[in-house]
Amino acid sequence: MADLVHWSIAGQVFALVAVGALWGITNPLLKKGSESIAVEVPEQAPLLHRLTTKFLYLLTNWRSVGPFVLNQCGSVLFYLTLSTADLSLAVPMANSLAFFFTVLTGWFIGETVGNRSAQGYAGLGLMLVGITMCTVAKA
Repeated sequence: MADLVHWSIAGQVFALVAVGALWGITNPLLKKGSESIAVEVPEQAPLLHRLTTKFLYLLTNWRSVGPFVLNQCGSVLFYLTLSTADLSLAVPMANSLAFFFTVLTGWFIGETVGNRSAQGYAGLGLMLVGITMCTVAKA
């Protein structure tokens, strides 16, 4: 099967950083958007009716749909990147960067995610050093 895209190593790294950013930034936003389910459905209503009502509310709420669409764009980009990228680089890089961006976004929007101590910052820094080392080793 032919590759969908042909990217250099720099293009792959850029795409994986974009995937990590899309996944990581949207995670806290999805959580925050889904917290605001303010649909009043009587508890006596059938389960299917309650679930359908809440699902339709989420589909019409931009706070949940916007981050969800961006998150899925990250998944499509990840899929395209996997056609040429080395799996031993792509998967750890995308997932650790998603964690990195999740923590930063959580801090930015006021969530109590991670540890804002010197140890927390050192952990994030060491994670970036590890990603850099993996990328350089594969180049």
